Amino acid sequence: MTPKPHHPKLRRKSRYVAGALALTLASVGMVACGDSDDAADETTTTAEVTTTEAAALAVADQWVRPAEDLAASDKTAIYMTITGGAEDDALIGASVPADLAGMVELHETKPAETTETTAGMDGTESTMAGDDDSSTMMTMSQVDRIEVPAGEVVELEPGGYHVMVMDLMKPLVPGDTVEVTVTFEKAGEMTLTAEVRES
Repeated sequence: MTPKPHHPKLRRKSRYVAGALALTLASVGMVACGDSDDAADETTTTAEVTTTEAAALAVADQWVRPAEDLAASDKTAIYMTITGGAEDDALIGASVPADLAGMVELHETKPAETTETTAGMDGTESTMAGDDDSSTMMTMSQVDRIEVPAGEVVELEPGGYHVMVMDLMKPLVPGDTVEVTVTFEKAGEMTLTAEVRES
């Protein structure tokens, strides 16, 4: 049987096709890798935007009313500005060091004429003069939570919501500082330093 002659041109053509195929596959692989990297970059960017938009709840401008004569009054109040985060939250508690006071509660003060006659959540109501007008009677009662809607500013201020500190064990004079820990339903605990000042 006569052997078939070799065809160099055919062999070269096969090598060319194989080489082109390999180059094409390599290109596809590079494109695929490029697409994967782009997708990863897009995911990272999206995550960063989401994190930036989901601003955390913040507390600022916390201060404490002076209490210089404990014989006259062993109570004071802590005020602050709360800015809501990305979701609704609520202030549900507060505390100060045990060597400063015996009791801390969340309170709300309202003008007596707009307050219902039912007792507060702690079973008592107390009446006091208003901060801006000494002739206006105010009533103060304990509340179990202070709502902080998402993205909104809630002021704890004289004549409204505040952190009531009772059974003070030492005077508080302007310039002093008080450590207060506030607890939020979702944001958890925050320990703040509040300055004692007149307003």
